[in-house]
Amino acid sequence: MKMKRLLPLFAIICFVGHSNLALADSRDWTLKDIKGEKFELSAYLNEGPVLLVFWATWCAPCKREMDRYRKYFDSLEMRGVKVLAISEDNQKSQAKVKPYIESKGYKWRVLLDPDGQVLKRYGGTSIPYTVLLDKSGASKFKLHGALKDEKTLNDQVDALSGTSSE
Repeated sequence: MKMKRLLPLFAIICFVGHSNLALADSRDWTLKDIKGEKFELSAYLNEGPVLLVFWATWCAPCKREMDRYRKYFDSLEMRGVKVLAISEDNQKSQAKVKPYIESKGYKWRVLLDPDGQVLKRYGGTSIPYTVLLDKSGASKFKLHGALKDEKTLNDQVDALSGTSSE
């Protein structure tokens, strides 16, 4: 009798666990960029590793990080790593994203994630948050908080891209 009561609970646990696993394994997603164009991760992965930099216009540490590592992020692109700046601005602050990016002259593709769904997909709970993906879309490096230096990330990039920062 006890087993019959536990069976529905076990089924629910398996279903919830399976659905979370499916989301974690889902390596493709679609967002709009600041020009309103649709962006699909799968099309971008074919070009090499991808660095996701989650940020927002209202996040001072995020903006400092982007300024501080501008040359570094640009050098990653020269080494075959695509940099995507993913704004976590909500509907109210989203109008500030494009003018901010243009005023700074950032060349990276900037995507809008107003509901934080892509951030959550990679285990992010706050920003700044950085994720390095290999060509298959698998996470190879995650950093909660601001990037302190390039060494650890460089080692991961070197391993994925077959290039060296030196």
